[in-house]
Amino acid sequence: MYKQNNAELEGERMIRIMLTSLSFLTIVITIPEIAKSQVPGEMQRIYVLGAVNNPADFEYKEGITVKDAIELAGGLAPNADKKGVMLISLSGSRQSLDIDAIISGKENFILKPGDTIVVKPIIAVNDTKPEPATISVRITGMVNKPGSYQLKVGATVAEALAAAGGAAETADLKSAFIRRKGETIALSVESIHDEKKIVEDGDEILVPEFVVTISGEVEKPGSYALIPSKTNNIGMLLQIAGGAKRTADLSKIKITRRSNREISITADCRKAEILSKTQLLSGDTVFVPKAQQSVKIKALAFSILAIIIIL
Repeated sequence: MYKQNNAELEGERMIRIMLTSLSFLTIVITIPEIAKSQVPGEMQRIYVLGAVNNPADFEYKEGITVKDAIELAGGLAPNADKKGVMLISLSGSRQSLDIDAIISGKENFILKPGDTIVVKPIIAVNDTKPEPATISVRITGMVNKPGSYQLKVGATVAEALAAAGGAAETADLKSAFIRRKGETIALSVESIHDEKKIVEDGDEILVPEFVVTISGEVEKPGSYALIPSKTNNIGMLLQIAGGAKRTADLSKIKITRRSNREISITADCRKAEILSKTQLLSGDTVFVPKAQQSVKIKALAFSILAIIIIL
């Protein structure tokens, strides 16, 4: 479908302004000529033209006022310029009227046969720039296609993520947030799918990775990306970290969690069901302590058992 560009729209706007101005000037300039050509019967009428609700000519009645005539014409139109009201007589003489004073009753003029009231319209000039049909949103972090995208005005967070190919497997949607004009707006799984949660032009959506750190008596200590609701448990983390060492004490695994404040959780992971049920959150730090000499053999057995059950 063909769309007008800004230059064409501006051209049309200027044409409308010119036509409106010419129409008003035509009314004012031609009134004396009309008056000269009026026959005696037509001179017994008055005229209300321009920005009134019902511009027309009306029968002249002795004592009729400017206020009466404007009321006969349905009152001033919404685009009437109250400072541009003019009274033109048959002879062509012109007089500006204070329409506010006339309507309030402070002033008034008694009309004569053939008089014309002209109300100038206000020519609206729209200087505001049209809103863009699209907005630019940048999406970074754990999405399949990070980058900048042009989205429709009113697009939701979910639509923005879909444009970026959706969240990656190890994305931590619970910790996602929006950067907007220096402000950080936290997101959640619920708000991401909320149809009322829209993005704005210039927004940046950041989706962090679900990362957990493990240290202590494991073969490969370090930070690992886990899949939420799939591998974010102690058992899978131990497996990814190469398993517990023979010196590990699985009965006293410590989880340090940072939310509003730091908290520590001690889990006895010697049983397979505890290994799989102990869920981790992104940002957790897991520490596997060293066992006392008397429990080294038991720790090794439990570590092997955990890996066998998970596999």
